[in-house]
Amino acid sequence: MTRRTLINTVTLSMLGAGFVMPSHAAAGSGGESGTEAELLTALLLIACIVVGYVLAHSVVERFQKRFLVVTGIEYLLLGWAIGPHCGLIPSFDRENFTALLPILALASGWFGLLRGTEGRLKYLVQVHTETWRISIVRQLSAGIAIAFGGYWVLTDAGIPGLESITNTEAMIAAWLLGCTAAAGAAPISLLKSLYQIEGTLHERLGDLNRIGDVCVIIAFGAIFCFFHPGANDDVLALSGTEWLVVSLGLGGGLGLLFTFFLGESESDNVRFLALVGIISFASGAAFFLQISPLVVSLGLGLVLVNTASSGPSVHKTLIQTQRPMYLVLLIFAGAMWTPPPLLAFVSVLIGFVIVRLIAQAIGARLSALGTSVRGDLVRGFASHGEIAIAMAISFKLVYAGVAADIAYSVTLASVVLHDLLAPRLLRGLLVDQDEISGEPNQPEPQPTGNL
Repeated sequence: MTRRTLINTVTLSMLGAGFVMPSHAAAGSGGESGTEAELLTALLLIACIVVGYVLAHSVVERFQKRFLVVTGIEYLLLGWAIGPHCGLIPSFDRENFTALLPILALASGWFGLLRGTEGRLKYLVQVHTETWRISIVRQLSAGIAIAFGGYWVLTDAGIPGLESITNTEAMIAAWLLGCTAAAGAAPISLLKSLYQIEGTLHERLGDLNRIGDVCVIIAFGAIFCFFHPGANDDVLALSGTEWLVVSLGLGGGLGLLFTFFLGESESDNVRFLALVGIISFASGAAFFLQISPLVVSLGLGLVLVNTASSGPSVHKTLIQTQRPMYLVLLIFAGAMWTPPPLLAFVSVLIGFVIVRLIAQAIGARLSALGTSVRGDLVRGFASHGEIAIAMAISFKLVYAGVAADIAYSVTLASVVLHDLLAPRLLRGLLVDQDEISGEPNQPEPQPTGNL
């Protein structure tokens, strides 16, 4: 284990203890036995997170490089094991998720801020017009096809187990599925650790990732605005458009405020702790208003990176620490999983995978017409990325019901399935483009299956 890994592990442990232990101790103040049980739950949760993080930097990373896969299923299973449906930790039930909200808000807001800090105006104006075109067409084709198809399946397909779903619940779940389908990521970092990559295609894929995630996060935040959870008892009766303006405006305002608290000469550790406080405050405000923490953090990052002199340093710190935050998301995503009706889940999942593939392929072909861009760029966007998990958790904390459980489960399953295939599909694309040269940095065994 490297010194950086050890430092990050200890920092993550301290953060977990700082967030979880006071909440559980307060929850168990009704009796000594309750306090001991809640404290044990907190300690076991922290231990699971730490063990998972250490495994990610030892066993799992070697496995990924050896078999060329990106996998998060082991952390989802770990979360499921400690969750209420498995009962590895008996005292951990659904009420504990409220006490763990600060951790979930921090982890999900981390990726919103990360994508925001990638939106420097000087960079965005230099992005080629073809890149914007490809990103918009690809996302619209996949998102719209899945959203409308998902709504039809949840309401009119006649699948057993979906009879109790209302039109509003179906629309909300279909919106999440559409945003998840539009999210696409290329596992370039894994291939860079194994191969020497040259050329410009992988750089364009990176641009598409950054632009696409910003658009998807804003579209996802619109769910909380147009289907606001407190619409019936809001003190301020705002429309969906007004709530969306509030979401972006809150993030932008906090970005201007926190610009003065981030110095360029700060160390990485000091900057990391400052970001923890900033993101926790922003995400907490978002959950209080029942709007998306991802959108608020996105607006915060966009303002920070364009106004603060330490913007590039902030982005670097977020990049270095995104792996442990992603593991936190995966673990709690598994813990929050609720089994949906099996037949409905399998049907929606199969349709989701097939329709997403076809829609993305058509979108890639259409966007490449009349340009020098390859028409098979869909091979570079098979995986969903961290944003899909962050969206699913934010959604699960606010919306409930059979439709929400199905959309949540389909999102997790699709992330796992596509992450197994994405690196090999991307490698094939780069090989066809002659951007991968030489042999892998370490021997890669011949695959024994379809992967």
